[in-house]
Amino acid sequence: MLSFSGQRVVILGMARSGVGAAKLIHRLGGTVLVSDTKPKEQLMQPISILNAHDIATETSGHLRAGQEDWNLAVVSPGVPAHHPLLHSFAQRAIPVWSELELAARALQCPWVGITGSNGKTTTVLMTNAIFRESGRQTEVAGNIGNALSELALDLPEEAIVVVEVSSFQLEFSPTVKPSAAAFLNLTPDHLDRHGSMDAYLEAKARIIANQDGNDLFVANVDDPYVRNLTHYARAEVIPFGFNLDNGVTIQNGNIVFRNGTGWRKVMTASELPLPGRHNLANAMAAVGICCGMGVSPEIAGEALRKLSPVEHRLEFVREVERAKYFNDSKATNVSATITALESFERPILLIAGGRSKGGDFQALRAPLRRHVKTLITIGETAEQLENDLGDLARVVQAQTLERAVEAAHSLARAGDIVLLSPACASFDQFKNYEERGKAFKTLVKDLG
Repeated sequence: MLSFSGQRVVILGMARSGVGAAKLIHRLGGTVLVSDTKPKEQLMQPISILNAHDIATETSGHLRAGQEDWNLAVVSPGVPAHHPLLHSFAQRAIPVWSELELAARALQCPWVGITGSNGKTTTVLMTNAIFRESGRQTEVAGNIGNALSELALDLPEEAIVVVEVSSFQLEFSPTVKPSAAAFLNLTPDHLDRHGSMDAYLEAKARIIANQDGNDLFVANVDDPYVRNLTHYARAEVIPFGFNLDNGVTIQNGNIVFRNGTGWRKVMTASELPLPGRHNLANAMAAVGICCGMGVSPEIAGEALRKLSPVEHRLEFVREVERAKYFNDSKATNVSATITALESFERPILLIAGGRSKGGDFQALRAPLRRHVKTLITIGETAEQLENDLGDLARVVQAQTLERAVEAAHSLARAGDIVLLSPACASFDQFKNYEERGKAFKTLVKDLG
């Protein structure tokens, strides 16, 4: 078992993953300092958890973290690779790991890593549901549910954990080796951090870098970036896409699976409770993972038929005066918003905006022209959205979400769709996309 006996470890960031990593290292015998730049008043809850485990904390800066000697540094996903403290660690030959790297080294059971620009949360939940339907003990972790480090020592060898994996986590994960890795798609996202699509792809591709012939790589071969990676994979590749002669695909309106033998039906595609072509792709990825790991296609289909909509992802909120309101707050990049727009045939009043992640709003022009009659803008990117898209639809600069919902309510007509799908991060006005989505649902439910 992994041991940190006699080791001194510093953790940067006191959010969920930092707290989980600290507790794990403490249980493995290490001495830990958790350091954060936020003031103490904003960190009282994690501080109380860490103090209960006799774990030291540092707030309002990284003074001790930067000056003392450490055997290892663990960084939270929010710490970028160009952070000056990481340069200092490199100069002093202090290894830097992500929380994912730490937890994966401690795990005793197989794990599945699911990455991509869009659809990760939905695919994690689909995969988890299929494994549970098959009778496997399973948990979800990563960007969804618990930090993986919270579970690492408590899962038996026969369990399986399904992990939502971001590019930020993979940046400092030199040895991660999931039993099955799924790569869903790659579209412009987080370019404010990675700088280019090539760097973004390089970070994501680390999920398969250490795999071998005993592992699975479930790949969306309809995506050119992902398809190209299959040529470099050492794991067994299970492709998925909409017109294939192997792997997981759609035939005659059915989701079907084939892996070296004849085709087997999973389910009729129209039976999937979640709408949209993108959710069919997510379902195919989940089938590829689970059936590739021994679950029967029939059981996979049974689990998928029972699914409920995912919160904040094309989530129906309510109907008001015959207009339907949908919460797609998890659409934090342009590609996700395009997917949302293409999921509806009715006229859309789109609420969009927030903090830019470096995406190109010009990519929204074609779907906006086809589907949107009114664009209601909020947040820091409101003016940019109007400049890039204002010639295609009526624009209302609402600035705040509350005013946006009020404007949508006054403009919507019977049969319209009111869609919160921001194409931006939430951090200019909200703590995260979940808080933004919950605020939207509350505002919609309060409408007369």
